[in-house]
Amino acid sequence: MKRPIFINKAFFTILLFLTGILSQAQSGFVSGTIEDSDGVPIPGVNLVIKGQTKGTQTDFDGNYRIECEIGDVIIISYIGQQTREVKITAAMFGEKQHSTAVKTVAVKSILDTTYQTSVQKHIPSFLVVPNIQESSKTHNGKQYLNVNRLKEISKKGNTVKLTYFKPDIFFEVGISSQLGMQFVQQSNLPEIQKTFAQGIPVNGTNTYLGPETSTQFSYGPRINALDFDGVSYPFDTNGRLVATGGGTGKTGIIYDNNPFRNVLKTTNNLFLKVSTDKHFFGLDYLNNSGMDIYNVEQNNLNELNLNYYNSPANDGLQWYMDLKHVKSIDNQPNINGFQNNLLLNALVTPISFDNDQGTTLQDGNQRSFSTSRFNNPKWLLNSNRNQLENDLWLAVLRNEIYISDRVSMNSKFGYTLSTNNQEFGLFTNTAGFLDGYTSDKVITKDVFDSTISIDWDEYFGGTTLEVFSSIHYNNENLKYQFSESHGFDTNTFINPINSNSINRDLSRAIFRWATRIDYRFLDRNAKFSFVNNSFTSTKQNSKWFLPTFQLEYEFGRLFYSGLLERLDLSLGYGNDINYLNLFYDNLSHNSLRVSPEESFGYTANNDLFASDAVKLEEKKSYELNLDLGMRISQQYWTLNTTYYSNTTNGSVFPVWENNQYQLQNVANIKNSGIEWSLEGNTYNYDEFTFTPKLIFSSYRTKVLDLLTDDTSIPIAGFSSLSKNLIKGQRAGVLVGSVYERDAQNTIIVDSEGFPVISPIPEIVGDPTPDFNLGFSSIFKWKGFQFDFVIDYQKGGDIWNGTQSVLNYFGTSQQSALERELDNSFFNRVQRNGSEGIAEDAIVDGSYVNLKSIHLSFEKKHEDSKPFFRQLKIGIYGTNLFMISKFKGATPYSSLFDQTSSQGIHFFNNPTISEVGMKINIKI
Repeated sequence: MKRPIFINKAFFTILLFLTGILSQAQSGFVSGTIEDSDGVPIPGVNLVIKGQTKGTQTDFDGNYRIECEIGDVIIISYIGQQTREVKITAAMFGEKQHSTAVKTVAVKSILDTTYQTSVQKHIPSFLVVPNIQESSKTHNGKQYLNVNRLKEISKKGNTVKLTYFKPDIFFEVGISSQLGMQFVQQSNLPEIQKTFAQGIPVNGTNTYLGPETSTQFSYGPRINALDFDGVSYPFDTNGRLVATGGGTGKTGIIYDNNPFRNVLKTTNNLFLKVSTDKHFFGLDYLNNSGMDIYNVEQNNLNELNLNYYNSPANDGLQWYMDLKHVKSIDNQPNINGFQNNLLLNALVTPISFDNDQGTTLQDGNQRSFSTSRFNNPKWLLNSNRNQLENDLWLAVLRNEIYISDRVSMNSKFGYTLSTNNQEFGLFTNTAGFLDGYTSDKVITKDVFDSTISIDWDEYFGGTTLEVFSSIHYNNENLKYQFSESHGFDTNTFINPINSNSINRDLSRAIFRWATRIDYRFLDRNAKFSFVNNSFTSTKQNSKWFLPTFQLEYEFGRLFYSGLLERLDLSLGYGNDINYLNLFYDNLSHNSLRVSPEESFGYTANNDLFASDAVKLEEKKSYELNLDLGMRISQQYWTLNTTYYSNTTNGSVFPVWENNQYQLQNVANIKNSGIEWSLEGNTYNYDEFTFTPKLIFSSYRTKVLDLLTDDTSIPIAGFSSLSKNLIKGQRAGVLVGSVYERDAQNTIIVDSEGFPVISPIPEIVGDPTPDFNLGFSSIFKWKGFQFDFVIDYQKGGDIWNGTQSVLNYFGTSQQSALERELDNSFFNRVQRNGSEGIAEDAIVDGSYVNLKSIHLSFEKKHEDSKPFFRQLKIGIYGTNLFMISKFKGATPYSSLFDQTSSQGIHFFNNPTISEVGMKINIKI
């Protein structure tokens, strides 16, 4: 397989050879398997589309599936690995579907020496014997799809004759089922106090003030100092709370308002493969189903794949045909920060109020602990019309032909039709949307995609020359429909007072021409590569010369010793471009015009689109890579070291200008770092094997220039706390409120003894971690396998706005402790507002997490005709144990699930744990 030019070799070592960036057309669901060099699946690899919320993670069989399109950038990260970016190109589409098809190929290499010995005995002088491992002919082994079965070997004169069985039809049927239970551990949520009831201090006394007063705070008396009066009361079936002795004697109850529940998820995959010596047909059906983490709505995904390819004799024309349909429905999506809003309302609810006792009062208004100011989480769950539906159809026709032993040609033609339908709505009397609100957003894309490529190579003694050239044409059309309404009848979505709509139709044609020249010399130990990419489209500008150079040298045995067995060195320089999607999916700018207090009414409907005014992002890359192979204590170890430096000129971000957001080329940003990967060869003793892997990475960014007149450009967050681009600083530093300080850096206090707040926001933190470290190991013994993945991050600043809000309202355990020590605590937090002072909310983002653990047993039947050819059962767990510097840390989520908002914690979705079992059967 030809290795792409200037792909970070260290990164693919860290990912342990990414196999199958597999897709079917211009856009769709890329799917495949990530395995190591031994074919062992790698769980826990994260794949996210840059600037979008769409993402996935490999499961315990190393499988993944992610929706993307040509031009998207996939952010791929593995434990301990600094996040890297891989751009989706035409060459990544149209590969064979699923690694299982690769693993169950129709033939396998000859295991005995019959063929080899016979040929060696009867070889004529003119016959060139191919390498046995490269032979396409096999014996009648115990594989499922053996087609070309060797029957007899004989000699006639100076000719070796191979006789085969007549072609048969072979099939394979398999089913894979997974049952998992998802849950949110209490340790993964902010710590809530269980002592003080709703209320505020009055004349120095903590006074209970019930829901009818709309009091927002939990600074009342201790709950065990209150009784229920037993009188009919719309906010509690037990009656009102009164001071002990004034009621029925039934002490106040500490209510648990955690909105999360334990839920079950199921995954079922059924496939059928039929093969002859010249034809292959495959059918694959996948269904994912389960309740949301609140156990309210059912979510579903259905995927159907049909594929066919032929295997002509004598390297003739080979055809691949693929058809796929995917439909997914999420009935509780995080549109407009719905889930952030829900968690906020749940965590600020006083322990003296029970959200489970109904959501509506007799007058039809919402039943909450603070009417019109806060929502009952159950109200949000039961009175919305939220839904995210994706529907995708794609078809692909590909062919491959070997014109000669040195020349091959490939072509691909694909068509994709995708629809993304987002529905959002909340009833009247919902805090943030008191008049009620609905929105409907439909994004339809149809794409025609074609690629023609030719590959030529030639051998000249100890040198090799290979030329690869491809022409890619893409035509896409986007239809955008948006409508919103508000002012509905009570508790309905009818008779809106106001409505408006927006319609956009955009189209674009893209042409790319890429040529690569590889020259191997010095007995093919050295390789020099040159690539040029040309790009032009009907939107944005064109780039006709984007050269990339790479030099590699395999020192081989030049440095061979008892310790060092391999040393490979490569260095490269490259140029590339990034172009905008027609629809700009990075929605992080939508919250920049609101404060955290205004997030109840947050909507992400300020959508942006590609235009000619925005130029292409130009990327220059430098890389130095060193691979070492060492033998220590009879075990083989590989150490990979990579240094890289990438500069993106004209980085595109939304900026606020003329009372609206516009996409502009705003900054030149540099990103450099170093990565180490250490992998031990399998330790083998009495059928027991152990394979350890250790990965380290550290990176730094820097804003080289701002291309606007601004001194700071906010890119994510809120109006009062945001991530910014500032010249000379790391990209995405946190900027917010700070205390006023004198020349000696001492905080200035006012006449009342309270700190003075500076009127000018300043840099308060940097989300960039000091380093990431990951450790994983795989243990095997006979049919058993045990593996785990541990993720560690050191440093990285986080703005923990969640804690500030909970302190302000008095529901955090920290507020319970501090009010006991400081009588002025309530007055102090009131002065600074619900989000507090930004510099007080900066916390250390360090964490260590047991990301995954898996135990399985596999049995392969060696009989010639077994019914069950393979059985594999396993149990697994994800995110089972995490230690972090602050309670409620969510290292794998960001504000409103926007990737640019990493480092901002404001009631982000918590880390979800899962345990379950999986069974795979093949017949």
